[in-house]
Amino acid sequence: MEQEQKDVLLYDYLSGELSLKEMEDVEAWIEESEANKTYFAEFRREFLRMRWGMRSGLIKGTAVLMKRRIRMRVLRRLPVWVAAVCVLSLGSFYMLNSLQEEMPLETVSGVWGERQAQLILSSGESVVLNGNDCQLTEANGMTIFIDTNGAVNYAVSGEEQTELLYNTVITPLGGEYSIVLADGTRVWLNAGTEFRYPVSFTENRREVYLSGEAYFEVRQDKNKPFVVWTGEVQIEVLGTAFNVNSYNSDRVEAVLVEGSVNVSNVTDKINLRPGQRGTVLKSEREIRVDEVDVYVYTAWKDGNFVFENQTLENIMEQLSRWYDVDVFYTREAVRQECLSGEMTRYREIRSLLYYFEQISEVRFEIKGRTIVVK
Repeated sequence: MEQEQKDVLLYDYLSGELSLKEMEDVEAWIEESEANKTYFAEFRREFLRMRWGMRSGLIKGTAVLMKRRIRMRVLRRLPVWVAAVCVLSLGSFYMLNSLQEEMPLETVSGVWGERQAQLILSSGESVVLNGNDCQLTEANGMTIFIDTNGAVNYAVSGEEQTELLYNTVITPLGGEYSIVLADGTRVWLNAGTEFRYPVSFTENRREVYLSGEAYFEVRQDKNKPFVVWTGEVQIEVLGTAFNVNSYNSDRVEAVLVEGSVNVSNVTDKINLRPGQRGTVLKSEREIRVDEVDVYVYTAWKDGNFVFENQTLENIMEQLSRWYDVDVFYTREAVRQECLSGEMTRYREIRSLLYYFEQISEVRFEIKGRTIVVK
């Protein structure tokens, strides 16, 4: 059998399209020699990289072309003697789904991935939001409904509101929450976020204040622009959907999904179109604008992690907030390793870490609530 035909067989196996007998054959082949094991490890890494690239649109081509690309990248990475041995005979390969069956990393203890937050009323009273159904009343008579689905809803009373009262919702590390404001605007809050907003919008501008990350679906009102303040940066809209990330005090990102927004700081102002990201750096006067895949920046709202060629340092910052863990690096250089991947946020962190181990040289060790990156 020609090598190209064997590569097709390998690719089909990794895609889960081979029989049980063929699966058994490949496992036997892997165990035949160290060279086979080395080839197996490299081939699987390249398959996972290529698979992610095809799903995210970063890599274009037919399945046949993908198989050729994988083989060529593997052979370039392997020593000559290993490559020569490994091309001799391959029956089938190792299914991607089996990654979960051999995961050696420990489980991180603790609570994460739950709808939990703290609501601070205008009086200063603090209410723990943990999924229980309850009803509160603000000083101006506004009724606050907290439902079992983990959402805070503000009901507009029949009386005209003139007093400007503020509430604050704080999500802890490992938590998330959503709010429906008095004007019907819906806000999703990511972990480690503080969001301050009026109980009712009595002014000619609907102004709210954010530290952390939130996704907004703003109810349109031409007479009252909606403004998000994060430090000295303001994002002004009429009615639209967008994501704001201000975890880093030196960097604010706004990604527009639909509609139109103006992003401004003390020296510059730009208008974003759908599919664009506006980045405000404290060290720069001008606001950067670039085209992005909005799903990468908004997937968290729907319960997913999506990393597209991001540095390991950036990835681990996101994971540490969501899983409420500390991260320790044994090598500084590993921080800049770039990785890609996608996984639901409601699985254990070790699943994603193990995946990253399969596509890179990075290794992880879980010690209690600390992730050691090697």
